[in-house]
Amino acid sequence: MDYSKIVKLASLFSEAAGERNEYMRLYMASRYHSKRKSLIEELGGKCKSCGDVNNLHIDHMNAKDKTFRAADVHSVSDARVQKEKKNFQLLCGPCHKKKTHEEWDYSAPKPRHGTYWMARKYKCKCEPCQKAYKEKMKEWRQQKSKGGKHKEKAEEEMEELENEMQ
Repeated sequence: MDYSKIVKLASLFSEAAGERNEYMRLYMASRYHSKRKSLIEELGGKCKSCGDVNNLHIDHMNAKDKTFRAADVHSVSDARVQKEKKNFQLLCGPCHKKKTHEEWDYSAPKPRHGTYWMARKYKCKCEPCQKAYKEKMKEWRQQKSKGGKHKEKAEEEMEELENEMQ
């Protein structure tokens, strides 16, 4: 097969893939909006606190019991949605914000300097964070050297973490 035929075939496949991607984007958007609309109707169509019908949010009454985010309602089975629906309520934007503010645990420890987590998640390069990170990595290496049934996977994860931090 000569080069021009290969290029032509590649462009045809690329065009078909682009059309498929656009189709899937539109399909998933349509699925999201239709499932969200039907769920809002099933939940009463108005804010549970103030009765407003605009800017409705699907909220979990008990966040600890949720098995998926309300925004992912389009990508889970109808059976899971029906089971989770017992924990859903409709709130307008302001009421949802107020509820979240009232329920938020402000006493929970916030990330602070000198911790592995600050170095890992927030990529902090300060000396105390880097020291904590290196100590944690050393601890994991010692655990890894003792063996275990997932030793290879642990080694790969360690390498990934080290590469990420550099």
